[in-house]
Amino acid sequence: SRRKHLFSRDRLKLFLKQHCEPHDGVIKAKATSIEKYNLAEQNFSYFFPDEPPTFIFSPASRRRGRPPKRASASLEDNIAAKRNIPGNKSKVSRERARFQKQKE
Repeated sequence: SRRKHLFSRDRLKLFLKQHCEPHDGVIKAKATSIEKYNLAEQNFSYFFPDEPPTFIFSPASRRRGRPPKRASASLEDNIAAKRNIPGNKSKVSRERARFQKQKE
């Protein structure tokens, strides 16, 4: 366990500025930090002494039933349903214009 405010975004940024630098798109530890903390002499098992975790394989669940509707088809259905309601003619024409713009 750790104290509540021990690790924060600001402290992480400070750590990265002080001890890391980019090399060919990869962030690596600076040579001065490696020498100071003797990181070259350490290996992975020094920092993580326990056994590596084992993960149980679970097959992906496949969704059964009908496939989901396409977004454009559902929008067209909504416009068709609103067309039958009296007084919605202006809304339907605005939605149709917006739908045409989305297609282009």
